[in-house]
Amino acid sequence: MPAAVCALITGLQPLLTAALAGPLLGERVSRRQWAGTVIGLIGAALVLAPQVFSSVQVAAPVAMVAAATATLAITLGTIWQKRTGGAADLRVGAAIQFAAAALFLLPAVLVTEKGEFDASWQAYTALGWSVIGLSVGGMTLLLIMIGRSAVAVVASLFYLVPPVVAILAFILFGEALTGVQILGLIVASAGVAIATRGR
Repeated sequence: MPAAVCALITGLQPLLTAALAGPLLGERVSRRQWAGTVIGLIGAALVLAPQVFSSVQVAAPVAMVAAATATLAITLGTIWQKRTGGAADLRVGAAIQFAAAALFLLPAVLVTEKGEFDASWQAYTALGWSVIGLSVGGMTLLLIMIGRSAVAVVASLFYLVPPVVAILAFILFGEALTGVQILGLIVASAGVAIATRGR
């Protein structure tokens, strides 16, 4: 599935988190936070719009269901972490989550992969960034934020991902930034600012 379509589906996660935070955690989501969350979604959609419109027709239904399932899973996982794991050691909590993910994915890996690895410096660089930067660093930051803030506020930060990726793609790969995407950058940033300013 094209990355932009997947990003748009997973972009519903902050909205879903805000909707479930009250019933499942008893957290009150203020009107300001709701407004910021909706504005952030609009901004993220604007950033992704050019890629989505050009590739949505090639998105397989199975892949779309998988993306929607992943969105629901991270939403419920965030809420569960807030409800039960706030006092746990960050290293222990992350290790448990990584182990659970490995057990879940191992059968699929054994069935679909060939056990080959491209031992180039590019592959090692990407692997190192994925493990240290994204998995360890990203997971640690997420767990810290979940422990300190309301889950709806934490989830709204996910709307900064498409703008940051678009800027990095422009800087590193020379990809064009359209007027719609620049507007989306501004709108998404404003939405996050509104959602995280408190009640």
